[in-house]
Amino acid sequence: MLGLLNDLLIDSMRKRRLNVILTSCVLQQGLLALSGSLVVALLVAEAVCASNNDAIKTKLLSSTLFMNGVTTLLQVILGIR
Repeated sequence: MLGLLNDLLIDSMRKRRLNVILTSCVLQQGLLALSGSLVVALLVAEAVCASNNDAIKTKLLSSTLFMNGVTTLLQVILGIR
């Protein structure tokens, strides 16, 4: 009986550790994707000589984030077929 409880405790600790690892990997992937998209938008602003124009940079960044959301929704709804 004590061995079974010990196995269950160890099993739950392994699951908890795995959940922590997976959560940190998911957060890392999300931040990497977000920063990559925003860097591209800032590089485009630099290429069109709008690095000092906050209105254009704001529009570029907001449209980038909006399109990231649209593509995410399309991938979730339609999937890869």
